[in-house]
Amino acid sequence: MFSYIFMKILESRPHRYDWGIDFLTKGQAGKIKEHIVTNFVRSGMTVLDVGCGTGDLAVRAARAGAFVTGVDISEGMLAVAQERLHENGLENKVVLHHAGVVEIDNLFDEKSFDLIASTLVMSELYPEEREWALKALFRILKPDGKLLVFSEVRPKHFLKRAIYYVLRFPLALMTYLISQTGTKPVRNLVDEMRQAGFEIIKERYSFLESLVTVVARRSKVTQPAAVARVMKPDQDRSQIKSLFDFCGRWFPNPVVPGLRRIGTPDRNSPVVVTGNFHLTVRRVERALTNQNCYLLVVQSKGINVWCASAGGEMNTHSIITALKTSDIASLVDHRELILPQLSAPGIDTKLLKKMSGWKGKWGPVYAGSLPEFLANSHTKTQKQCRVRFDLSFRMEMLFAMNFLLWLFFCAIALAIHPAWAVVMTLTFWGAGFILYAGYYLLPFKGGWSKALMIVIAAIAVFVGISVHITGHPWHYTGWMIFTSLVILSIGFDLKGIVGDQSSEAEAFLHKLGFKSVGRLFLSKGVHMGFITQDKSRCVNCNTCVKVCPVGVYGIAENKKDIIIVDDSTCLKCNGCVIQCRQKALSLS
Repeated sequence: MFSYIFMKILESRPHRYDWGIDFLTKGQAGKIKEHIVTNFVRSGMTVLDVGCGTGDLAVRAARAGAFVTGVDISEGMLAVAQERLHENGLENKVVLHHAGVVEIDNLFDEKSFDLIASTLVMSELYPEEREWALKALFRILKPDGKLLVFSEVRPKHFLKRAIYYVLRFPLALMTYLISQTGTKPVRNLVDEMRQAGFEIIKERYSFLESLVTVVARRSKVTQPAAVARVMKPDQDRSQIKSLFDFCGRWFPNPVVPGLRRIGTPDRNSPVVVTGNFHLTVRRVERALTNQNCYLLVVQSKGINVWCASAGGEMNTHSIITALKTSDIASLVDHRELILPQLSAPGIDTKLLKKMSGWKGKWGPVYAGSLPEFLANSHTKTQKQCRVRFDLSFRMEMLFAMNFLLWLFFCAIALAIHPAWAVVMTLTFWGAGFILYAGYYLLPFKGGWSKALMIVIAAIAVFVGISVHITGHPWHYTGWMIFTSLVILSIGFDLKGIVGDQSSEAEAFLHKLGFKSVGRLFLSKGVHMGFITQDKSRCVNCNTCVKVCPVGVYGIAENKKDIIIVDDSTCLKCNGCVIQCRQKALSLS
């Protein structure tokens, strides 16, 4: 798990979502919602809020007397929405559904809604997903109903587009830092809506024509059938993204979700699933080079599988969406998906089977083990179930997780004096190498403790140099303070990044009694405590052994019962708890 803290930030994201989106849209999102309610919502009408998020629009429409249905793919968002409904006493006026936009066609009857509203949802979807979504919305909209879409779009005028991108970058960066979310400007939204069968009534643009509100209704145009696109390996490889894989791991690095054809698959070939993090897709494609199979890339918001699934970004509905938009069912005769083991915290295989008819089977932890797994009749060994925090992994994390931090300190040092930047760089990467490479050799258990030890050693060196040159031990106090901050920053959450333990930063906050730190950290939903097993419920199905990446579970001496053999290694990722159908496992 490259960063336990990052996983927790994602888990608490719903509480910061509205703030982040308002910042990204310069306050337009809230104004548009009020405009929709004031001008289009009437008492007694049926309203569908697509991608309802935290329920802001749903609450406003329900207050206006409408009967509202909200749909969102994020369980965390819906939990916040439910709290908001309870606070406003509107539980009987709003119904919430946990589903992806593409699943709408299975939820509602034809011609069900007077008004369908979509605020900043289309700009979060990829083209194939928008195509499916718009066709489903056409089907469930009443003949005299209206569709309102508020979305970020790409300005058509060159000068406006240039200014827009210059202004958008810092806004998008700040929005992600605030709420770990963002949108993608749509190129031809109005054309896509027309192709889906809608007649455009009105278009209203704002902010350099980068935000549009479209009002549409059903037309009599026949909708063309959706055509799934199958990509080839490396078809979307990007050198810039490849570079970002290894120097900007704190930020998402997505590729387009969808289906990839590996080799020459037939109707019996396996279907392998992964998230749409660029580095992961490249590694899985490389591992499957000599195989004949399909690779189904699922929306994980450009985040690695483990963090995305534990943070709610890669879930059952993400997979169902990919199954529909890829039309993989028409290409194979079986209905089995090979799921990445580290997606266990977010995938409900029982729900997946019920909603889609596809069975999920847990593959190995690492992509490199896939060929052996496939050759061994989709059976994995104990070794293939384990994560490795070995030297090569730690060196990769050293650069990937600290490059941007180094740039930050380097900019500060350069502002003071070029010599500071040189010394800082040598200190930063030297201390980083010692901490990451020698993690299991250095004394103390905590990352901060290990970093503090190096800080003391660095200060001692500065004191010696100071005495030798000036005769006074504290002549270079400024250097000592700056160097200490640099080294301690590298030790921040070191256990969560390269160690087989949960985050000490989070544990420290809990010990101090903090329930939250502003909008960055919220303890609700965070997995803490110790793993426990109710043996009276356990049926020894072996699922926990297959999904646990650190070997908490094993087989008893009678070679029958599944038992906890080493709970000290548990990372509290919650994967085993989620997958235990008998509810025999819990974190308490």
